[in-house]
Amino acid sequence: MKLHVQLVLMLSLLAFILLSSCEDKDRKNLVSLIKEWDSREVLFPTRPTFTIMGTDTVTLDVYESYSILSYIDSIGCMRCKLYLEEWRAFIAAVDTISPIRIPFFFFIHPRNMDEATFILQREHFLHPVCIDIQDSLNILNRFPADERFHTFLLDKDNKVLAIGNPVLNPKIRELYLNIIQGNDVKNKEIVLETTVSVDISIQSLGSFDWQQPQQTTFTLRNIGKHPLLITDAITSCGCTTVEFPKEAIEPGGDASLHVEYQADSPESVDTTIKVYANISESSIVLRIIGEAKE
Repeated sequence: MKLHVQLVLMLSLLAFILLSSCEDKDRKNLVSLIKEWDSREVLFPTRPTFTIMGTDTVTLDVYESYSILSYIDSIGCMRCKLYLEEWRAFIAAVDTISPIRIPFFFFIHPRNMDEATFILQREHFLHPVCIDIQDSLNILNRFPADERFHTFLLDKDNKVLAIGNPVLNPKIRELYLNIIQGNDVKNKEIVLETTVSVDISIQSLGSFDWQQPQQTTFTLRNIGKHPLLITDAITSCGCTTVEFPKEAIEPGGDASLHVEYQADSPESVDTTIKVYANISESSIVLRIIGEAKE
């Protein structure tokens, strides 16, 4: 099914607006950025080197359909920005719904090669990655400063169909999967909204040994009139993982979100978790704090 690129990109914009507290100025910037990348061709470096966990060089197959490109810059915590476990799950989801293999192109521009290799090996990420020390991909394309726009769904000619990170934005994830499956992205299933209360929105982990993973639980109560459907829980750091119920929670019932935090080093902990569900708010924001010490 051939999709109208401008329609799909505007749906990308809608997903960003729905899942963020956009002010008028931010919305105008988003509209301008979407228009700038409408049907734009992404340029790739000549013969980029892809490796498995920074060591074994691999050759990527020629593809004839869609591809997904994600660029990770060197600003901030590299491990926090990679979300390798989430990407593993999304790649598996794409492999399940697509009759042909959809290639994923990961370009990482780290502060140094050893840092990137260490993270990929520790997380045992077996998908090919280009460790782009020279930042050649970004130099060719001049990606937006806003890292929400560093991931793209491309057509066979490397032209942008949709923008946004599907592992951080459930609406973008839904959009990518619908396009790959050839679904009509204009049709939206109507889900009745409900109301949720949170017992405690901020949990303190206290002071703990940074090498020991920490667990805590948040409880959401469905106080509305319709079943509660949690679609995703996105953390602000890859150091944090969340498990949530996939089944519907009936009115009056509770949903437990089990959170685990694993520090990279001694540090102050201040991580947010955005829970997306069939509620009127864009998301429920939860937070964990604490001190990871030697």
